[in-house]
Amino acid sequence: MRAPRLTWLGLLAALPAGPALAGDFMDTTITFVAGDDNVLAGAGETSPSSPRMDFRPRTGNNLFFENYNTRNTGEETRGELVLYKEFSGYFARVVPEAALVLQWDANRMTRDTEQYLATGNRKTYGGLKDDGSYLAVHFDGAEVPDPADPKSKASRLSLVFFPADSDRLRLGYSWELTWGGRGSFLLANYVPGMMVGYKAQDWYAFGGAKMARTQRFTLTETDPHKDESETIYGVLGGVGVHVMPKLLLEVGSGYFDKGTIPTERGDIQGTWLRQTGVSAQVTWHDGMDPKVPVDTKLLRNVGGDLKTRDWRPKHFGYLISTEGTWTSQNLEATEGDVRLGNARREHGFAGDLNAAVQSGRWTFSLDVVARNLAFIVQDTPGAYPYGTLSDAVETSPEIFGAVGVDYTFPDLRFVPGLSAGVQQPAYYKTDDRSIFKGSITYFRKTKNVLGETQVFPGPLPPGEEVAPIFAGKVYLREYLSDLVNVVLQGQLTYDNNQIVNDPNSGARKFDSPLILGLNVLAQAKF
Repeated sequence: MRAPRLTWLGLLAALPAGPALAGDFMDTTITFVAGDDNVLAGAGETSPSSPRMDFRPRTGNNLFFENYNTRNTGEETRGELVLYKEFSGYFARVVPEAALVLQWDANRMTRDTEQYLATGNRKTYGGLKDDGSYLAVHFDGAEVPDPADPKSKASRLSLVFFPADSDRLRLGYSWELTWGGRGSFLLANYVPGMMVGYKAQDWYAFGGAKMARTQRFTLTETDPHKDESETIYGVLGGVGVHVMPKLLLEVGSGYFDKGTIPTERGDIQGTWLRQTGVSAQVTWHDGMDPKVPVDTKLLRNVGGDLKTRDWRPKHFGYLISTEGTWTSQNLEATEGDVRLGNARREHGFAGDLNAAVQSGRWTFSLDVVARNLAFIVQDTPGAYPYGTLSDAVETSPEIFGAVGVDYTFPDLRFVPGLSAGVQQPAYYKTDDRSIFKGSITYFRKTKNVLGETQVFPGPLPPGEEVAPIFAGKVYLREYLSDLVNVVLQGQLTYDNNQIVNDPNSGARKFDSPLILGLNVLAQAKF
């Protein structure tokens, strides 16, 4: 069950004081996968290819509506090595802390090694990367607002510094609609940042900045700035207010200097890409508290389990939220099939409606999402890299809806569930004046087991229209302990947009629309 919240709000939240431990892996997932994401096809028969059953995670196991509020696919084997220390300050109510956060990813190690052996041009890093190491100083208020309320906390002013990676500091609410992360800094390997935030009982506010270095491209060969390492930056901020105990209003905005256009196309090369935007969310909740995804939290190793399951019947509660986001960035203007070489702003829009209900042994979820093509490809950037969508194309947004339900058998530690959804993919369609005569290209946005978001275009044969995609999944989850479970799951997708190349004629044709996946997962989370 997803519970949306402003994604960076986790950076302001303070955990209860506890013993500081060092050298432990936390927020760790160990997953063994056995299965096939399409038992109806073999290697090379579909795109993407589906080899025979093996013991590896697959992007195809993640349906378009799953894991909407996290960067993960659910099949990762990775851990966060958190060397954490809360210090005893010299001054009253001043709390310094710091954490070295290294992420080790088995799938990243395998991919980097395979690429290095195949090409010899990329050094392997053993699956390690920084995932939000920080230094923070907190200034606590003198008294809690309501001593009789165990959830009541003193106000806190926080300064947080990220020396290597600030990807956890983002704008937006649901993870799939967030922006301003690492993808907003072109060709940058490291994006340090800092933020200042204030959190009171019923409201909070924050401001932040990020900076990185990237190669600067210029229009002329004689420009002294050509190919030099240049600083790019972003600033962001926002507020949230519980105007009523059940009603939370949040808004955030940002500006990002993303870098210069590297392409050699007329007068556009070297143009600065600048992005602005606003995100807002309204949440109504009763009996369920909005929760912050772990992907945006400051990781603190204080010795407690992170994901223990509560097997007691749940009191009735619900949470309903709706989010809206507008972004804008300047790219190369295009007109029909002619590139003009002038900068023009392109606007992205996205929004969602999310609901969660719990009662006794039952939990229910609902997600309805819409995002236009410009928003989907904003970090590419552009459907055509560094170019706006042409005036000679008709565009349509991605729209999908999904529902989910599960039931808990506490004595058996058994949780069966099912989910289903329908999606109309985003696409663009050329008009009859163009040389392509009404051809359609649709776009699939997916994430892989490395936590990376990818956007794939899929051209359809001339005269064909984009068809809706239907998908469903049934799973049977057996818990061996609170943190270890085994899952048997099957999924069925009907996608009448699947295209393959005819091996005889070379022409593009439709593949079978049915995709049946079956797999077994053994997973530990701790």
